[in-house]
Amino acid sequence: MNSKLNVLVALLLGVVSMNVASAADLVTGGYAREFQQMGMMKMLDADGNHMVSLMEFNQYHTAVFNELDKNHDGSLDKSEWTGTRSEKLAMMSTGGYLRELGNVAMMDAADANHDHLVTQEEFLKFQGTVFVKLDTTGDKQLDAQEFVAKLVGR
Repeated sequence: MNSKLNVLVALLLGVVSMNVASAADLVTGGYAREFQQMGMMKMLDADGNHMVSLMEFNQYHTAVFNELDKNHDGSLDKSEWTGTRSEKLAMMSTGGYLRELGNVAMMDAADANHDHLVTQEEFLKFQGTVFVKLDTTGDKQLDAQEFVAKLVGR
């Protein structure tokens, strides 16, 4: 009985890890290239310790989501996702990152239930898969080497 349980647990863990990796693999090459720049890391590193913690990562992406959510309804439609970026959002990121984030393929990747809306939960969950993929040490923080490591095709 224990061996069957162990096999079941191993299979479930394998499925979970495949789902996390495959979600992060949906990131476009352009998005990965523009996001994984030292300038972006500095913007996410709120406490200036040259590390990006999971908390800082989530705070940053929550602020990005809130800035994109023009009508404050808790979800992003295509016009909000691809629309004109605010001055505040431009100051929070690089132009290349904003351009790549506005790609419809990115919206499709983040839209877990395929209803053509990305909720804050979906947005943060998608970005979280990116964090997990980058966090090769599993310590819930990214150093410079992890932050800029190749994400797509890894």
